Amino acid sequence: MPPKFYGLPKIHKVNIPLRPIVSSIDSITYSSAKFLAEILSPLVGNSIHHVVNSLEFSKLIKNKRVEEDEELRSYEVTALFTSVPVDKSLEIIHTRLQNDPTLSNRTTVTPQQIIKLLEVCLRCTYTFYQQIRGAAMGSPVSPVVCNLYMEDMEQLTALHPPIWWYRYVDDTHTKLKKAHAQEFTDHLNSLDPDIKFTTEGEVNRSLAFLDTLTLLVSPKDKSQKKDITGAIYHIPCQGKTTSGKCKDSYIGESERTLKTRFLEHCRPSSTSSEIFQHIHIESPGHHVDLAQVNFLDREPRHFERGVKEAIHIRVNKPTLNRDVGRHKLPKIYDPSRVRKITCPKSV
Repeated sequence: MPPKFYGLPKIHKVNIPLRPIVSSIDSITYSSAKFLAEILSPLVGNSIHHVVNSLEFSKLIKNKRVEEDEELRSYEVTALFTSVPVDKSLEIIHTRLQNDPTLSNRTTVTPQQIIKLLEVCLRCTYTFYQQIRGAAMGSPVSPVVCNLYMEDMEQLTALHPPIWWYRYVDDTHTKLKKAHAQEFTDHLNSLDPDIKFTTEGEVNRSLAFLDTLTLLVSPKDKSQKKDITGAIYHIPCQGKTTSGKCKDSYIGESERTLKTRFLEHCRPSSTSSEIFQHIHIESPGHHVDLAQVNFLDREPRHFERGVKEAIHIRVNKPTLNRDVGRHKLPKIYDPSRVRKITCPKSV
């Protein structure tokens, strides 16, 4: 049967364009593409720039330094799957296969035969659709082809290369000298006429990448925690009980500064606040301290911030929260299925 063609809306893009998907499940090339993906996948990731997922990235980026003359910048290839040049990709993959000493352990098929079958999968136009260029999103082998093409492109040197370049398929997280940012962007867009990069710089000393947000923090930022906006925060009670320190706490979010939201929780007129109810009515004598408030995450977007708040509430189960936050999460976020997110110590 022919593949199914449909579009997925890119809700984070201007005018919400569609991402074209050609689902090849049950089509005449699906089994062949899946077979090729298994053979070629071990070739992917043999690069210092390759990132498997956001967890690996967070470990790589932890405790990195950014100097005053440096900046963080992300790059994204515009429509990589449908822009990747097929002929050049086949040449790159052929060379990689010929230089792979472990290929015979995975298959008895020769590099020439693999390339011939791969070309059939990439160029097959079926009866109803014609893939004019690039690799169809929806084929099992397309992500492998795109990754291998990008790995080859990464070997092309620049006059002033970035200090680091971490890539997940078509998205990259880089650190480079501010003075060389435009020069490097121009260099990327001169490498291949079919491949064009867009770029985004830091916003409020932060840079989004995959599902992470890299925050630039300097030593003096510890005293400026009160000025953070768009925060998801954790307020532990500082009171004492007969058995020791009070274990009650609250998790919330706010677009205003952390100090402003904290004072709102504590003022006498905030009778609906869980914090006010706890320290003034339920447990008189207990108190909270702005210096002990934990900064869990930062998200300037209203909807996404509410989702992150709900995740932290679901996983950490703060005792003072009366509800699950602004969003009711599906069961996939149950604590038994989510890695424990421990509320950090105060910064």
